[in-house]
Amino acid sequence: MNTGLLLLHGFLGGRRVMKALKKLIVFSFSGTTGYLRSLGLRAPQLLAAAAIANELVGGVLVGLGLLLPLGAALIASTMLVAARTDHRGKGWFITGAGAEYVVTNAVIAVALTALGDGRYSLDSALGLDFSGVGWAVAVAAAAIVSAGGLVATFRVRDERPVRRVGVDVSPT
Repeated sequence: MNTGLLLLHGFLGGRRVMKALKKLIVFSFSGTTGYLRSLGLRAPQLLAAAAIANELVGGVLVGLGLLLPLGAALIASTMLVAARTDHRGKGWFITGAGAEYVVTNAVIAVALTALGDGRYSLDSALGLDFSGVGWAVAVAAAAIVSAGGLVATFRVRDERPVRRVGVDVSPT
């Protein structure tokens, strides 16, 4: 069990750190900012900094097994924002650019909180235990609320009128 937890923590944490560095080094900060602007998000520089910081810090914490609920919440909230912005309306499966991958990352982060760090972690070495259903529920709630609040606050609303069958809501 401990070896499996180490592999999961190391892989998820390491993957998130690599994605943060990719946003900085490959895409560049301005490129990441431009991409977030293209998604219709306000304050794209602030959001780029937040996304990079969340993935970097969350990845390090989860990878090392340190302050697990904080790291898991940072990862899960960032993944849920991606699901509602970048992957929105593209279906479920990643082969069609759907939200499958990012939602899977969020679920794994929450599940790791339920399971705990295992023996091979800094939390264990420090005698800290942030595992269990209560912590997992708290992480999931924090991720959902923060992601929902961010999307609601920073997404630019589409001002075009909505047409539904038999209903015209366009301004007259």
